[in-house]
Amino acid sequence: MLEEIMFYDALEAAGLPRDPTQVVGRPFLFGETVHVIAGTVTSIGWGAEGIVLYVSSPRFQGLTIRRLRHTDNSWCVETEDKSIRPKGTFKLM
Repeated sequence: MLEEIMFYDALEAAGLPRDPTQVVGRPFLFGETVHVIAGTVTSIGWGAEGIVLYVSSPRFQGLTIRRLRHTDNSWCVETEDKSIRPKGTFKLM
């Protein structure tokens, strides 16, 4: 039960609704100054690294996206080579 509460709190801290059904399946925008992508949230993960969103949009700045990650109060892209790309703004539509 405590883990469930911590998960909901982590969603809220990331600026997302506490109810996962209000996140999964929703379209989103993510971007930084020059690059913006749109896609759909396909699933949510949570652990020591924070909230992670698996998404349908496969590329950002020419690299394949593994997931979007919220950590240290910001969103960033983790690519297939596990590198972290610039922090950006995430918005559910």
